[in-house]
Amino acid sequence: FQNILEKFNPSARQLIAAGKAYLKALHASAAASNTFNESLLKMSLNAQQCGNGTSASDIGVSIANVASVYKEIHDHHTNIVS
Repeated sequence: FQNILEKFNPSARQLIAAGKAYLKALHASAAASNTFNESLLKMSLNAQQCGNGTSASDIGVSIANVASVYKEIHDHHTNIVS
């Protein structure tokens, strides 16, 4: 019994440390994803305001669509992880 505990405890500590590092990386990834999505939305708004009926405004609308889909995917991923 004592031999099992001696071998189990270091592994358990290692598993807990790895889990904490993984959770920290997930939080950092979520923050980077939010920043990226906000940048996409700002870029799409700038392109849409560039001019009515121009190709830049069409590109802005397309980027906004991509950003909204990306946000939905990110929200779904966040719900799964949480």
